[in-house]
Amino acid sequence: HPALLDAALHPVALTADGQHSEAHLPFAWNGVTLHATQATALRVTITPTGSGIAISATDPAGQPVATIDELSLRPLPDAPSGPAQSNHLYALVWEALPTQNPTAADGWYALLTEHDPDVADALAGSLPDATRTYGTLTGLVEDCGDGAPPSVILAPCPSGSGDDVAGRAHAITRQALGLIQRFLAEERLASSRLVLLTTGSASVTGTGTVNLAQSPLWGLVRSVQAEHPGRITLIDLEGRATNRQALGGALAEAEPQLAVRGGVVHGARLVRAAGRGGTLAMPPGDDWRLAVSEKGTLEDLVLAPAVQADEALGSGQVRIAVRAVGVNFRDVLYALGMIPQDDRPLGGEGAGIVVEAGPGVDGVVPGDRVMGIFTGTGPTAVADHRMVTRIPDGWSFTQAATVPVAFLTAYYALADLAGVQPGQRLLLHAATGGVGTAALQLAQSWDVEVFATASPGKWPALYERGLDDAHIASSRTLEFKEHFGDTLGDQRIDVVLNALAGEFNDASLRLLAPGGHFLEMGKTDIRDPEEVAAGHAGVRYRAFDVLQAGPERIQEMLTELHDLFEDERLHPLPATNYDIRHAPEAYRHLSQARHIGKVVLT
Repeated sequence: HPALLDAALHPVALTADGQHSEAHLPFAWNGVTLHATQATALRVTITPTGSGIAISATDPAGQPVATIDELSLRPLPDAPSGPAQSNHLYALVWEALPTQNPTAADGWYALLTEHDPDVADALAGSLPDATRTYGTLTGLVEDCGDGAPPSVILAPCPSGSGDDVAGRAHAITRQALGLIQRFLAEERLASSRLVLLTTGSASVTGTGTVNLAQSPLWGLVRSVQAEHPGRITLIDLEGRATNRQALGGALAEAEPQLAVRGGVVHGARLVRAAGRGGTLAMPPGDDWRLAVSEKGTLEDLVLAPAVQADEALGSGQVRIAVRAVGVNFRDVLYALGMIPQDDRPLGGEGAGIVVEAGPGVDGVVPGDRVMGIFTGTGPTAVADHRMVTRIPDGWSFTQAATVPVAFLTAYYALADLAGVQPGQRLLLHAATGGVGTAALQLAQSWDVEVFATASPGKWPALYERGLDDAHIASSRTLEFKEHFGDTLGDQRIDVVLNALAGEFNDASLRLLAPGGHFLEMGKTDIRDPEEVAAGHAGVRYRAFDVLQAGPERIQEMLTELHDLFEDERLHPLPATNYDIRHAPEAYRHLSQARHIGKVVLT
């Protein structure tokens, strides 16, 4: 049908080079062959040629329908150029919504436990007192009788069990679909709203890992919402206490789909893709590097052609095909021009596959999956073989990229510089960041008492690691000094692992025991060790960088850490994942400290 062919030609606009985006029309057809008729759907391949495009069309089964050797195009004279092509692309983003009164909904609530009793029990304490709990929808309907039905019916969706994600997704979707069908068919519930609760099924802060077993529910329910507007709401939680407590506010929102993160309710919005900070253009050639065209702003990140990318390997070097790169705060400071004394390029760690080994290399061979410290952010990197180690079995490259700098820095600080011992007390600032999360794991594995600071929205991550209120304080105010002082009583902190600055450092120093260790990871408030010791009872102050350990010690630490990961005494960090072309957005995300664990580029 002509309309089908016309629709197939629309993607031709995407073959323009971006600099000549004026409208084009078909001009001359050459080598047209019709292989079949009556096709109602086409799969079309469009290939640019020297003077036009070649087109191949098949049916959904892959059988040829038509081929066009070349279709010549000519620009449409006097046509308006219109916006750039990228302005036609939209992306789904989650925006924080204004706080709503959690008791805004009228009527009473019902909570169904049939699909996930554990989640239902956890939610019960966050709902209004008038909430009634039922095992099944049938039991709810029978209890209502001729009385008023609930205004809201909350149903935690099943999570399933087992390693077969696809099988779990099918089973969960079938169960949820059955519940939805019964709800819509019950006339006595015509005035009720069904709220389906999922856990970690929406990617709110980036492109990180989601609950794949429950994610298909979102597609299913969106279709149902189109057919039955206002009857069903989707809300995604993360299972943390602050998110459950914010559920009341989410229920007051007149939104079809919501997500709660860090106690904040977010709504889904479509925005022009260019409005998210743009997408970096890939340079010609196979090798490139993430760089800064001009320091001072994160908007000046670029993907630039690599220089001498294929130079011969030296003794002890390996070439790595990079699959994932960790982003560190040092990268943000470098891009902003805040550490002029540091001229290393962006990127200092990652994971990938060894593709070449120079003379004198042992421990790894081409084909090995490795993680470690190396310079640069691009498709290839050269590393000292002592600075990498094999990735534990079953790990993804993204998981591996969360490890090197964070765990090496934490290990070097606590074990080598401070020599922490079981029973000592550690003040850990920014405890939900990369190094902080790694240091928390290590300290707990060594029976060190941890006092942690983080922004209040991230406290649930600390609760999950077993810390209580007496050992948690905000990293945004100086109240941690008094709060932890009350907990300590006559005792003092033995080690401070610091990433703050200014008066926060002064407050931390006052909590230290005489002769204690103050280990400075930050780059913006470096102090004189002798002055600190003189003013704070012999406190041993040291600003450090993990590279000061040297390749030999780094290799030893990597080996020790690898064994701890293999034994599952340590675990890779939570990751917020971004495509390399969205590096500016990833850097902004890190600069605003919105993440837990690590930000990773792939």
